[in-house]
Formats: sequence, structure tokens, C-alpha cells
Amino acid sequence: MKREIYNVALGLGGTITAEHGIGKIRVKSLNEFLDKKAIEIMKNIKRVFDPSNILNPGTVIP
Repeated sequence: MKREIYNVALGLGGTITAEHGIGKIRVKSLNEFLDKKAIEIMKNIKRVFDPSNILNPGTVIP
């Protein structure tokens, strides 16, 4: 059911997340819905604002 909802959202031009980030549940599906470049950009942004990885380590970016 979750996968079907994700596919509908993406088919309508949406995403699998919103203003609250990816979270622990969706992080497992992130690689299926975002390309490697987008994930790398997110990792780089996280490194800029959280270089010590103390804010939600492992939660937002796999």
C-alpha cells in the first residue's frame, strides 16, 4: 500500500516527503525515488550545517 501511494504521488509530480524531511520510515525508499545526484547534494548540504553529524545521525540521509 505504501509503495502504491508513493507511486501515485510521484506520478502527479509530487515527492515522497514534505517539509519535515525523509524520516526513518522513508529513508529506506529514498534511493528508489531520488537519483544519486540529488542524494549527494542533500548529503553535502547536511555536511555544511552539521559537520559533526550530531543532528539526527543516520535519519535523513542513508
